Amino acid sequence: MIARRVLGLLGLGAGLVVQLSCKTAVPPDDPGTVKVPGIRIEEFDVTLMGEPVARFGADEAPDFALNPVEAATLEAARASTGALHRPTLSRLAHELARTAPSRFNIPTSLVDGLLAWNGIFDPPPYVSIVEVPASGGDCLNAPAEPTCQRAIADLVGQVQGHVRGETWRVGAGAVRLPDGSTRILVAALEPTVTLEPIPSSLSVGGQAAIRGELLGARGNPRLDIIGPSGNWVSPPIERSGERGFAGALRCDQGKGWYQVEVFAEGSHGPEVVANFPVICGGQPRRTIHVVLEHVEEGADVKAIERANFDLLNRARARRGLAQLEWSDAAAEVARGHSEDMLRNNFIGHHSPTTGDVAKRFERAGIPAAIARENIARGYGPRGIHDSLMNSPGHRVNILAEDVTAVGVGAIVGPPESNVEGAPRPIILTQNYFTTPGADLPDNPGKTLRAEIDGDRAQRGQPAIPWDKQISALAQDLADGHAKGTIDRARATFKAALTSVDYKRIGQAEVVAATFMQLREYELWRETNDADAVGVGVAQLEQGEDAGSIVLVILQVYR
Repeated sequence: MIARRVLGLLGLGAGLVVQLSCKTAVPPDDPGTVKVPGIRIEEFDVTLMGEPVARFGADEAPDFALNPVEAATLEAARASTGALHRPTLSRLAHELARTAPSRFNIPTSLVDGLLAWNGIFDPPPYVSIVEVPASGGDCLNAPAEPTCQRAIADLVGQVQGHVRGETWRVGAGAVRLPDGSTRILVAALEPTVTLEPIPSSLSVGGQAAIRGELLGARGNPRLDIIGPSGNWVSPPIERSGERGFAGALRCDQGKGWYQVEVFAEGSHGPEVVANFPVICGGQPRRTIHVVLEHVEEGADVKAIERANFDLLNRARARRGLAQLEWSDAAAEVARGHSEDMLRNNFIGHHSPTTGDVAKRFERAGIPAAIARENIARGYGPRGIHDSLMNSPGHRVNILAEDVTAVGVGAIVGPPESNVEGAPRPIILTQNYFTTPGADLPDNPGKTLRAEIDGDRAQRGQPAIPWDKQISALAQDLADGHAKGTIDRARATFKAALTSVDYKRIGQAEVVAATFMQLREYELWRETNDADAVGVGVAQLEQGEDAGSIVLVILQVYR
């Protein structure tokens, strides 16, 4: 008996809209200064007040107390959202309000440094900010004044747009600026994991336990560590139940910074649930080196695109991933979407006029087995890259292993307001894709069998009983599909069965967009009780699915 299952082409993925208040990479992942014509870079050091928090995840802020307007803002934010207060977030918010060079353009490098200084390992916070002019009175110490109340209400209105419920944590910060105005800020985040407190510094050769539990609908935790030299390792972890895990950070690469990242599978695929630096053989910095990008009139947009492209490939190289090729066709599609968003005043993947990324690729005549899209709004190529890398949905696309090419398209908008010095934003789109079958290796059948055996060994499953004779029969069927001669191949197959000892043969035929998808086919995770198994892999040469990969699986029961 021959049973057949046929699967269609596998699909499309896209990122999410980026939030610009994001944690950036720390020294091991530092992309350095990116010089682009028309992008003015301002660099300066910020000296932090107080002492660094000694442990990540301890939520300790003994040296910080809320001032009157911070207390009033926090009370209003909690009442309207139901979120809970985190003292270290208020400590961060106060320092961010004090040190941010502009309320328009908050450098991601500054946010990153403050997260580390305050022992916060969670995803970067949403930041909302208002400023009350000096003519509005003493808002800092008299928050009940009408002008201050209106400012707090406006700020809370911004926060309500994305913060809801007690799963969220909020903090408030406020300072009087040198010109007499009062800057008020709210930082909010939703934790995705709980971790036992972890020291922010260790001795060389020392180690620290990393134990935690995932929150929400998340599973499959993984631990990655990038050492001072940029070496990237994934230490083994022990799992406890569906969400618990335990691993260790070891200072075994010498003195310097170790970036710790905890990943999990979430609703949008792999996401970073914790991200923090530990210094081995030293102490946390008291100063933060800030890089602020300013877009000037006449900035070279294509240079901005290329700089962003270089940064994403550097991020891939540091993790041992293949470099992506630049695609002029995909860049044109991306540039068109960026222009559409600016012209029609929206930031989103779906356009009322052009549809989604799949439609835009189809209209441009770009064959794409998989298409992924990131969109961002920022003030320079480095800041945009940092924001995308530290937003889980976007980072997935940048580091995806199922894409081979990318096009980046950007456009510079007008100044954001009539205020002197108001920044000019960059709207940027990244279109990642792979053409059907682009990742097919030279010997696909042999490669697939080896990779499946390796995956099953990691899961503690027995090896599959591969058979050369059965694989040869499966390969003949796959070649028949590829060349459009399947009827002849099936006739030959039936004749060849006379030389095979079997009681029953199970057959599956799978058409996939990429070779990687064949490796992920659910059959390889199942218990296999066949006596012999063979696979054949070939690339379709004609028809509407040309370039896609066909897999034929034969399971023999004797």
